[in-house]
Amino acid sequence: MVVSLAETGPILLPGTCVNCGSGPTEDRIWFALGFRIDFYGEVYLCSFCIQDIKTLFGTEAEVAELQEKIQELELQNAAGNAAISFVSGLRDYIAAVDTFAPKAEPVAAEGSNGPKEPASK
Repeated sequence: MVVSLAETGPILLPGTCVNCGSGPTEDRIWFALGFRIDFYGEVYLCSFCIQDIKTLFGTEAEVAELQEKIQELELQNAAGNAAISFVSGLRDYIAAVDTFAPKAEPVAAEGSNGPKEPASK
């Protein structure tokens, strides 16, 4: 597909912008997209629609800013994943140690009445 500038406006039918339908006017530049659509004709876009399309994609500065933000978020995501991995490993380690540790009898706190002795008869 070869895009060319149609300086005099669209000359082949339908002679309108494929997007907005405007016809040849003095206030627009026309771009012939270099292909035809069956039962429609030659495909043209006017400069107004090209500008609208460009706005959808943003300026180079906006794209660069978004790419920088994506990289920042990817780093934050990687740091979060590393923290999750560390905590999961620590949890597994504690669970393994707890499984093999000998179970100690509960010890009464100092100053408490301690375990009750069976009542003597």
